[in-house]
Amino acid sequence: MKAELFAPHVEHRLAESKVAMATSGIKRLCIFSGAECCPFQDDLPYPFRANAYFKTWVPLHRPGCILVIELEANRPRLLLLEEEDYWHSRPPVPSPIIEECFEVSRYPSIDDVFRAVPGGSGTALVGKLPQAATSRMRPCDLNPLPLLELLDEGRARKTPWELHNIRCANQAAAVGHRRALELFQEGASELDIHLGYLEALRCSEYELPYGNIIAINENAAVLHHWLLNRDRPQQPQSLLIDAGASHLGYAADVTRTHAAREGAFKDLVLAMDTLQTSIAERARPGASFVEMHCAAINEIGALLNRTGVIRIDAEHADFDRVVTSFFPHGLGHFLGSQVHDRSGKQQDDARYPHLRLTRTLEPGNVVTIEPGLYFIPMLLDNLWHSGARSCVNWGLVEQLLPYGGIRVEDDLVITDEGSENLTRAAFDTDKLSVPA
Repeated sequence: MKAELFAPHVEHRLAESKVAMATSGIKRLCIFSGAECCPFQDDLPYPFRANAYFKTWVPLHRPGCILVIELEANRPRLLLLEEEDYWHSRPPVPSPIIEECFEVSRYPSIDDVFRAVPGGSGTALVGKLPQAATSRMRPCDLNPLPLLELLDEGRARKTPWELHNIRCANQAAAVGHRRALELFQEGASELDIHLGYLEALRCSEYELPYGNIIAINENAAVLHHWLLNRDRPQQPQSLLIDAGASHLGYAADVTRTHAAREGAFKDLVLAMDTLQTSIAERARPGASFVEMHCAAINEIGALLNRTGVIRIDAEHADFDRVVTSFFPHGLGHFLGSQVHDRSGKQQDDARYPHLRLTRTLEPGNVVTIEPGLYFIPMLLDNLWHSGARSCVNWGLVEQLLPYGGIRVEDDLVITDEGSENLTRAAFDTDKLSVPA
């Protein structure tokens, strides 16, 4: 943990939060880390993930903790739940710097934690409270929307400490992706590739920022293919792997597609990699992400036309409709303490409802750039039954269906001059290792 970066990060977040509090009429902000939750009629909890608002302050996945920020105080208070418990292990506080940056108090029960939270007029609590907690809490304003919007806006611009963590997460993801490719080339199953990825990162799947998408052959046409096949493929054609990593609560979100052999599909993969790099170069301060998405549609359409998959260009009335049948999702999203970080949408765009980011980019934003090109039977069937059927080379589509699809995804930070590609930098390192 970079202590020299963490203390300025806390100071920055404190000043930023106080502005948001004063604007919202809040004197005291309490951020709850979260509580363990069990399925219906069960006593085994789901894997715990700390509230993202809490993680941006304290890199600790521990339930029952509360951060208290007073408008008139110079130092935040951290109320730590430290039960005497021989049933469960709890993650330790990661560094002595936590004690230096926060006024830390420890409590033996969650009841004691909630009783220690000052309530009353001007108090806001951010987080999802367990039902039993409502009777323990003093009166407060729960998740006031104006305050959350201001906090989200601040989180859209990353501090040097946050950027360091996202860089480290990308370095770890690159290690896993290299191992995944080796296993695919050896003929491994989706499950075996997943297990090899975890082994390369030396982590459990619960430590990943999201469930790995490991799709061989036609499974790559399922955008979120989480059902890992245990059988080795009889004839490996393609691998799409969308797999990330976490470092101190911050995520990397990385996708690569590989072809098993030379041919038309590998040519498409290489062309999509070049296309993705071209789109990523447009990411700079002042760039409209909606316009970048439109550019991706035009470039993917041009690629489909050039390779003979479709028979129309951007001047055709059905161009967008046809291309979005092959590219049905948004170009990317914000990234940080959440995989889909908050504050990405400043406006809804009816043309592209799946676009998670509709802002103008500015320095400090971290975004993913992830154009895709897929052969999805359901969408192709819709296209076949539409008035645009004649625009598609169905014979070539039939040949490409067994490959599923292609997605290439990098994580970029917007700088004062342009952008820095954190993912490509990680993959370009000669000696990759997982950061400690």
